[in-house]
Amino acid sequence: MIAMGDDDLAQPVIDRALSINANEPELLRMFSQLMTRQGWRNSDAGDQLATPLMWEDDQYVYMQQRSPEDLAQARAFNAAAGQDADKAATALQSSVNQTQGTAAGFYYQAVQFHRERQNDRNAESSAAAAMEQAIKLAPENVGYRDFLAELYSHMGWRKETDFFTQWSIADNLGETSAAKMLRLAYKQLRRTEYGPARQSLAEAMRIDPADPRGPAYMGLLIAGENHDRSQIDQTANWLMAACALEDAHLRLWGLRHVTPNIMYTPDQVGLEFGLVTSTGEELLKLNRPQEAALLARQALADTNRVDKTRWPYRVPTAMLPVVSVQGTPAPHMDPVKAAPIYNTTVWVINLHELAGNALEATGQTDQASQEFAAAKDLQQSMQNAQRNTRPAPLRR
Repeated sequence: MIAMGDDDLAQPVIDRALSINANEPELLRMFSQLMTRQGWRNSDAGDQLATPLMWEDDQYVYMQQRSPEDLAQARAFNAAAGQDADKAATALQSSVNQTQGTAAGFYYQAVQFHRERQNDRNAESSAAAAMEQAIKLAPENVGYRDFLAELYSHMGWRKETDFFTQWSIADNLGETSAAKMLRLAYKQLRRTEYGPARQSLAEAMRIDPADPRGPAYMGLLIAGENHDRSQIDQTANWLMAACALEDAHLRLWGLRHVTPNIMYTPDQVGLEFGLVTSTGEELLKLNRPQEAALLARQALADTNRVDKTRWPYRVPTAMLPVVSVQGTPAPHMDPVKAAPIYNTTVWVINLHELAGNALEATGQTDQASQEFAAAKDLQQSMQNAQRNTRPAPLRR
């Protein structure tokens, strides 16, 4: 009830519980929370009654002072707000006193500091420090980690990675998902914040080592850090690992089915297309065209099982590796601009071009020409479709 804001329903329940056990620390904390909220409401009501009324018309602005009765009622509300604040502080201090040195005790101290954030610029930092101690003593407590994540979010970008880490850990006490850390790493890569991105990816791969986006982003991070291509083999190895994980996922989920009439949707294979494109480009730089060709042809076989009426549908960018734009590696993209959004048609064009380049490098020029022609035809048809959907010019 408290979490849902139903304070009127919660108050009699808390009062009844305290009449049975007046020294229960968590009950006192909840009572303190209710009194704090009640104090805010009384304070707001007092301020509203003490504020002159103002209105205006097309010529003048009018102001009317409050009546003595309104001002007297405002003072009563403000006095009640002060009493509520005193009750809240006393109850919470009692919780702290009874639980010193425990995880709950540090949590209650953090709540105290958090409530003083308007008057003390260091209150949020002190609250976070207390919560860090609480989590050391109770690492499985989801509520503690959520509260620490909230505190970190108030402390600005310098705590961004810590915030997402605690938020993600809280999630993963109930389920396994590295999505939050991977989303953060994606943003950090686009801002070329390689150190924080590495921390985020390490945490993401610890949480869910089977998610292919972890090694994919790590490979592109290494590519962004090493402009002289000195670590290009590491980049390719990370991306190859990501491709292997995604291939395993497609098989485990039953998507890469031997029955040819089983159709895919763009979002089911979009990650594969992005991975293969990025990986193939790195393999070609390493003079490993056979591997690039194999990956490209496998992905192209999967594109043939996506309904072509769905090819224009956009594939969510965040699920894909950070891709290159006009030959510029994505970690160096302008973070102010929106990330590119591709559809299946664009990915198929990229895959045909990748296959053509790989086959050409192996001396299979005829087959390479077929791939380049397929890419060119798709590009032309896409441009024609875009022209046909443009609105006709207005007649003057």
